[in-house]
Amino acid sequence: IKDLERSELSFIGLNKQQVDGPKILVSPGTGLGLAGITAQEIISTEAGHLNIPQKETKDDLKKIIETFVSINKRVPTYEDFLSGKGIRYFYEVLSAGKGTNLSAEEILENKNMNETCTNTKELLIYLLGSYLRYVALVWGSTGGVYLSGSIANSLITKETHLTFREVFEDSETMQDLLKAIPLILVTIDDIGFRG
Repeated sequence: IKDLERSELSFIGLNKQQVDGPKILVSPGTGLGLAGITAQEIISTEAGHLNIPQKETKDDLKKIIETFVSINKRVPTYEDFLSGKGIRYFYEVLSAGKGTNLSAEEILENKNMNETCTNTKELLIYLLGSYLRYVALVWGSTGGVYLSGSIANSLITKETHLTFREVFEDSETMQDLLKAIPLILVTIDDIGFRG
């Protein structure tokens, strides 16, 4: 993170500066990677395995969670949904199994303006924003929340910044702190090779 150029970062919201303090780096992909960075020390976690709270259940998301529970006999974790397999699962449930067989990348690209792809993307943006809210507060990441990888870069565009930030800041008791935390999208594709 410290070696990235400013041109490789896209700030989400009004807070457009890197600040000191603990940071987290979140990378949705085959799973949901999260590492904490404090005093230049990197701490790997398994934070993707948090269960999705009942509070985060919009109507379509509630349907997806209920379907998941009935099939898997357990409550889903954020990693179940904020990953390549989760993208395809959302699409399949929202299309009631009648959608075309698209890859996660094709769903996020949505070149044909398919309504189910759009709904899938909107729910994933909401879920990612809520996940980051929880882990930012748990970690105390006042130095910023960094997002990386192709899934994050496909979900979070200039057009979704406002909505994403609103979901992230949606807390009755901690909104002031969340507003102060920078959300930063790492726009390069090869961050894994920079370490």
